[in-house]
Amino acid sequence: MGFVQTFRQKRRSSFQCAASLAALFLLAAPCFSQSKPGGQSAELPWTKDLNKYPGLLPEFSKLIGRLKHDVQYPPPRTESRLLPLLPASTVSYAAFPNYGDVTEQALKIFRQMAQQNPDVYLPSVAETLHVLGILDGSQNRVEESRAHYQEALRLLLKLSEGDHRYAGAVASVQASLEELEKKTSNQ
Repeated sequence: MGFVQTFRQKRRSSFQCAASLAALFLLAAPCFSQSKPGGQSAELPWTKDLNKYPGLLPEFSKLIGRLKHDVQYPPPRTESRLLPLLPASTVSYAAFPNYGDVTEQALKIFRQMAQQNPDVYLPSVAETLHVLGILDGSQNRVEESRAHYQEALRLLLKLSEGDHRYAGAVASVQASLEELEKKTSNQ
């Protein structure tokens, strides 16, 4: 009995020591990596963008307000029909509500705000269309998925004229559209 208690105490103290060291390294590492030599203050990367685009912060504030007040989010899940079907060896399980309707509502807001400020909101419209294309494709709504991908691609190609920042997003939407076409041609 004494051995078991000693083993548990050592295991507990080892765990506490490891947790303390992990916390120390996690907290200390960013402090040193953010400091500049010679007493210069560290500048956050996004502060340059705020100085470059002074209207950006008020626009995001307006967007957050609209998303909070105008979007009806689904209630949290409190039960699942799948949970009883999982094997006893399952370590973790998470149930998420369907955010397809929320994404449609957000798209409507992005479209409205893009009419007033296209430079800020058109990329969000395109990205949201891409997400909706993915959601529709996962639910075998092929025509809706294709329409969302094609509209996202049109917007991104328009945005990428003279601006290479959107090249990755264009390639991603093109790949999604090609994957959808491959999937439908095999059926």
